[in-house]
Amino acid sequence: MIAKKIGYLSLLIAFTLLTGCQQELYKSNNKFNIPEKSTEEPLVQFLIEPTNYSAILETENLAKAFDYSKIAHKTLWVNQFNEKLNIAPTTRVVTVHETAGLSTVAIDSLLKFVSKGGTLLITKAAKDERMSYFFGMTPGADWSTNKVASGLFFNKPLFPGMQGRGFDNETTHLGFNTSNFSSNVNVLVSAYNDNNYPVLVENQIGNGKVILYNSSQVLKKEMRGLLFSASLLGLEGIPYPIANIGTLFLDDFPSAVYDKNGKAITLKNGEGKSEFLKKDWWPKMKKFSQEEDIKFSAYVTFNADDKNTGEANFKSWDQTGLLDGKNEDGTNKWMTNEFTNRGHELGFRGYNDLSLSKELWQDTDLILENIKASEKKWEENISKSLPTSYVAPNNKIDSLGLISLKKGFPSLNFVHTSFLGDLYKGGNREFDPDPLNNRFFDYPRLSSGYTISDKELWAIESTYLYTGIWSHAISTEDAVEMGNADNAINSLKNHIADYKNRHPQMQFLTAKKSTEAVMDWRYQSIRHLSYEGQYEVSSSLNSDANKDSYWLMYVSEHNNVKVHEKLFFDQTEFSATPFLNGFLYSIKTKSPNLSVPDIRPEIRTLIGTTSTLITNTNNDYKAYNRSKQTMVPLKKKINRLVVEEKTKEATNLMEKLFDNNKFINSQEIVTYAEGMEAQGKTEELWSQLDQLYQKNPSSSYADFSRDISIVSNYPTPTIKKMWIERQMEWGQNDPALLKEYYQNFNTEDNTEIIEQVLSVLYSLEPTDENQHTYYDFLVKSNKDDLLLKLDEIAPCSISNKDLATSISKAYAEKLNFDKAELWQKCGNISPEVVKEWKEKTKTIASKKFTDFEYYLRYLLVNDPDKALEEAQEIEPCRPDLIRLSKNIALLFAQYSQYQKALDWSTCTNTISIKHILDWNLEYANGRYLKQVYAQHIEKNPRDYNTMNHMVKLLLLKGDVDGAGKIALSIPQNKIDPDFKIAFNNEVKSETNEKQSLYVSKYKVLMDDAIVKKSEIEARKKKGHSIGLTSSAIADEFNPTLFNNAFHFGFYNTKLDFHKFSIVQGTAYSVLKDTIVPNDIDRDLLGVAYQYKTESNEKNPFSVGAKVELDNFNKVFFHFNTGIDFIGDNSTSSLALKVHPVTTGPGYELNIYDIQVKAAQEFEYSSNLDHQFYVKADYYTDSQYYAIGGTRVEYNLLNLDKFKFGPLIEGAYGVGSEERRDGFPYWLTEDRLYAGGGLQFTIGNEDSDFNWQSDFSLFAEQEEDSFQRYEGKLSYRIKNFTTVHLNYSYFTIDRFFSNTIQLGIQYNFK
Repeated sequence: MIAKKIGYLSLLIAFTLLTGCQQELYKSNNKFNIPEKSTEEPLVQFLIEPTNYSAILETENLAKAFDYSKIAHKTLWVNQFNEKLNIAPTTRVVTVHETAGLSTVAIDSLLKFVSKGGTLLITKAAKDERMSYFFGMTPGADWSTNKVASGLFFNKPLFPGMQGRGFDNETTHLGFNTSNFSSNVNVLVSAYNDNNYPVLVENQIGNGKVILYNSSQVLKKEMRGLLFSASLLGLEGIPYPIANIGTLFLDDFPSAVYDKNGKAITLKNGEGKSEFLKKDWWPKMKKFSQEEDIKFSAYVTFNADDKNTGEANFKSWDQTGLLDGKNEDGTNKWMTNEFTNRGHELGFRGYNDLSLSKELWQDTDLILENIKASEKKWEENISKSLPTSYVAPNNKIDSLGLISLKKGFPSLNFVHTSFLGDLYKGGNREFDPDPLNNRFFDYPRLSSGYTISDKELWAIESTYLYTGIWSHAISTEDAVEMGNADNAINSLKNHIADYKNRHPQMQFLTAKKSTEAVMDWRYQSIRHLSYEGQYEVSSSLNSDANKDSYWLMYVSEHNNVKVHEKLFFDQTEFSATPFLNGFLYSIKTKSPNLSVPDIRPEIRTLIGTTSTLITNTNNDYKAYNRSKQTMVPLKKKINRLVVEEKTKEATNLMEKLFDNNKFINSQEIVTYAEGMEAQGKTEELWSQLDQLYQKNPSSSYADFSRDISIVSNYPTPTIKKMWIERQMEWGQNDPALLKEYYQNFNTEDNTEIIEQVLSVLYSLEPTDENQHTYYDFLVKSNKDDLLLKLDEIAPCSISNKDLATSISKAYAEKLNFDKAELWQKCGNISPEVVKEWKEKTKTIASKKFTDFEYYLRYLLVNDPDKALEEAQEIEPCRPDLIRLSKNIALLFAQYSQYQKALDWSTCTNTISIKHILDWNLEYANGRYLKQVYAQHIEKNPRDYNTMNHMVKLLLLKGDVDGAGKIALSIPQNKIDPDFKIAFNNEVKSETNEKQSLYVSKYKVLMDDAIVKKSEIEARKKKGHSIGLTSSAIADEFNPTLFNNAFHFGFYNTKLDFHKFSIVQGTAYSVLKDTIVPNDIDRDLLGVAYQYKTESNEKNPFSVGAKVELDNFNKVFFHFNTGIDFIGDNSTSSLALKVHPVTTGPGYELNIYDIQVKAAQEFEYSSNLDHQFYVKADYYTDSQYYAIGGTRVEYNLLNLDKFKFGPLIEGAYGVGSEERRDGFPYWLTEDRLYAGGGLQFTIGNEDSDFNWQSDFSLFAEQEEDSFQRYEGKLSYRIKNFTTVHLNYSYFTIDRFFSNTIQLGIQYNFK
């Protein structure tokens, strides 16, 4: 965790340093640099064929959208992917143009990727039998092609807030017929001329999805938004930066209103241009600007002609300017007053109406001369401040024109032509340095005119999605063609109002400010970071620049509440507009970074790991392929039986199809239903469907009911209500369905569901009608929480007077007279009633003594602090206040007085169990929480909502075990996904040992990644093992014993450890240079066994034995046993060892060492550790040696993976005689030593590398001082292969045992 935070801090520091040279990112050598692409690990990967032109074109277009949105991406050739199957761990979306070039192994790899949470986007409807499962086709699909369907109709809002919109681009899709697809696919977009034809199809597989663009259309630049929108389905919860800029260009204004001869120019309708512009059009445009808070960018054209010969002539402009007058500094008075002083911008359009293109000018030198003359004229006549932005007449300019423009008018930096068109004629521009002359930065226009065509609306919304930009040009000529200025401006106002409704944070700036903002946006760097359940994006923009940052983020409906609450809690400014399967969040931040909940953490944990999801998906895939062989003949049999009126047999076969309902097409169901209906068996049909649903509740059956109802009406209103509720329960939020339910089942006993229906309907279609219906229903329902919901809307924000009146009365009835008075201003309430309200407010204090219940009810609404003061001393459940019990309980809870809240909750049964559980969590440290919960569940054993709430409370309380036990009693399809995420996050924060314990108990609740990690950790620490160890004991560097041991170890079901070893070694002579009897080498071969009760964590016990045979056929025995007593802060140990003395002469003389050792360790704190030990050795040649000592360690540094500090140690030993020469073993009569040193630890028990070591210097009684180096090191060279090293070395001149042990171990399952 610390490492992550340090890494994040480093990123922020780097960004801060970058902002110091931000301008250098824009320009070098007076040329605009190309904005850098993201260098992060990719979130998106493209797979394309290097020879497929349309694939390359589509990839370039979509990649450009990701460049704009700073989403890291990577391109791979299909043959590379076939060879390496490399999908980066960070990847959330893989896009493929056509799949024919993918190998079968590559397709299997993509299936794993999708099943684990990834998104596969396929942009072409190309036949590939291997992909029918991915596409969401039925096993019996015939791959037939539709040759008629064209255009696009949004079943879901592919662009923000545009559900139900159609675009007829008259392009025939030539994709696969509807009959090929299963009913389980989500059709986001259908054809414009055939709503049954699926164009954009979403097919859920495992945790992920496949998106198919069911068309053969080549997706060019104008279709970027469609591709990008589809990609966002796989990029849920990832914010990306936008410019959030709108710009309105006035292309031909101001311009000359007289010709060169001084004659007034007239418009097509005969009206004088001057009169129209200055007295009609411009005043109305000014008003429009003020009302909509829009700043215009107007572009000066000096001459109203397209002359391309002769010297520069400004007579017509001068004639116009004489009427306007001059300021003292010689600049144009009218332009100063009308533009500069009002915040509008003046830019340059040209000397005249002729485009700067060499094909239009007879003498190309005149281009430069006229531009220079125009610059001079500007400074003399318009403003001393030269313009920076240029609009090309007719959006056309070539490379020569750009060179001349820069030479002749150097102040011009920004060029505005068109987003589409011919690159070499001025079109096809991006928000980038100009591709023909990088001394300019392009800010192209997307649309033009006062009316917006469907084609332009597409361009606007498509480009907004990945840039947040709308640039629009209008001209005075367009206004004339619409008849008059009013018609033109009102038409534009209507579109801007609609646009702002869907993009409420959009700001309309001048072209200069817009382009500068776009440059900030383009040249910034974005970093993505996921940590502690948060997803953070940070920009390199200077956080001190006082500039707001804007972001977009797609969030599905399922995750909407979580994100909404987080942003609201953080007081972040945001809006949410219906988009795809949820909402598009538009977010404004004061600093250049944003943190949101990491709502798809399973992507990061599952990608790249093996999981049960893969197994399940593979099984599903195999079942699908088997169904290909069986379903086609089965359907033919059913059709025949229906015709033969053999209903029972048809039903039995149909049930087999329903068993695989995920593979069925709704048309097959409808065909069956038509057959049953034709036989008059409507009730039997619906009964069959209900029985199938009862056996296997699923969204498929619920959706089938809707398809069947088209050909066979619901038999009764009760059955209709049941099936529509089932459809809604499974997430079918079709506005038409919600309206149908409301119209049919709006009854007094169904208010709870109706309220939910109207709320969802209003969120999907935020129209005035739906708003009025929803709030009118709330007012009439008059529930306890009415005021809370009414407070969500601003007073008088509803245009309906009758509803405003009802809301006003509702506030008055609830005694909130202040709000009632605000709402009556737009209602129909008489002044007498308002006066009465004011009187009630004035006399409220007297009610305390005459009508206390009324008095307290008023305070609860208007003055909670006073209400709390009054309620403090009131006895709970006072008879006259029974009706207020719930409100009083909620009041006390609001002020954290939970005991009183619980006391008052006993007076009423209207308080939800969730509130009561919440209060019990806070009261008395949650002592009674489980008891209250148990009492409720005993009476309501299937209250899964309360169960889900309780497990969350237990997690908050830190009771992971308790939460897990309750969660196991909830059906898997009813468990709140948010709880699973929180539960897994809690488990992740535990030690590896505890994680393994939780996985063994609650595996069904765990992310596959945690299960996998737990299995890996368990295998690392408690896996069966084989290993080889070599050890040596030596006098300085002269060996006295050398052993090699090969072992096999395993853990039983209780996790107790058994180890079997084969040991080979040599015991060497001691006195190398002296011939002494019995001082000879001895070769040894033996077997050993060791047992340890690791299951007993408090008192682990061990016992072991070894039998050895030497080269003289003598047998030797070893035995050891020990036990530990482990407390919270101390550990006691006892051990017994019996073994031959470990030297050659020791074996030869058959001397055994019987050793007893006792030790006590105290951990006074995490930094201070104190050890005592006593050890006694008895040798069978009647000698002995005993020693006692102590050691103290202190950590000056105590980090997770690094510890460092001093140690002190001392010991005293006594023996039976002096044998310091080591023959036949080391012994001394009297020994006292003491000293100290340094100890350190690098790594920990969970690390791949762990080294514990110390260095000490000792002084010994009547002996030379000496040093000791000892330690142990383990290094995991691979997941399950570890190298071990233990060593101990003393710098003692006379004989002393130094030891070293080196081993390698491999753990398996």
